[in-house]
Amino acid sequence: FTDIGRFLFSGEYDYVFVVSAETLLNEVQLDFPVWAYDTGHDITFMDQDFSEVGFAQHAVLFKPTNFTKKFLERQYAYRNGYWTMGDTGPLMETILANLGEEAQSGGRPGYNKKCEHHSKLSFPSAVMPRLNPGLYAQQVRKHGACFFSELERLAGGYGNRLSKHIGFSPTYKFINGRALVPDETDILSSVRVLPWANCIALMKDRWPRW
Repeated sequence: FTDIGRFLFSGEYDYVFVVSAETLLNEVQLDFPVWAYDTGHDITFMDQDFSEVGFAQHAVLFKPTNFTKKFLERQYAYRNGYWTMGDTGPLMETILANLGEEAQSGGRPGYNKKCEHHSKLSFPSAVMPRLNPGLYAQQVRKHGACFFSELERLAGGYGNRLSKHIGFSPTYKFINGRALVPDETDILSSVRVLPWANCIALMKDRWPRW
C-alpha cells in the first residue's frame, strides 16, 4: 500500500483497487467494474471467514477520503517494527483500531490493542520462519484467532459485518438454504455474489469463474 497515495489522492481517480502480488485474476473478470463493490464505504475489503493465518489483503477498494488517508497513515506507522506476515499483521491491527474508535463513538467498548503483541516479532517475517518456525507459526495463529474474535465483537460475524467507514464484501452468502459462491446469482432472490480476487489455487480449480 505504500505507493498508492500518490494515485489515490491525485484527483484523477474515484477509486484505487489494490490486489496483492500473489492474487489470481481470471481473464473472464478482467473487465469487472470494481466500483460495483462500493456500498458507501471509504474502504472495502474482500471479506473472509475465520482463518488461523489472519485476514488477507488480497483485494482492497480504496476511495480518496480523509478516513482513507488516516487509515493508511496509521498502517504506515507500523513500518518501524517487524510484524507477522509482513504488512498483514499491521493491516489487521489498523482495521481493529478504526473499528474500535467507531465503537467508542457509539458508546461501546473500543479496541485496546489486546492482539498486537501476538503480531510483534524480533526479526522480519521473512526470517522468523527459518530461525524459529514453531514460534512464528504460533504467533501467527494466536494473532489470527485474537483478530477474528475482536472483529466479530466490533463489526459482527462474517456476512453481517457493519461499519460506517469499512466495508466487508463477503466471498459467499447463504441464500435460500445454500451457499452462493462468487459470480453466482440466486434465481429466487436475484441476489448475486460479487467476484472475489484470491490467492488460493484450489478456488480457481473448483470455481474457474472466480
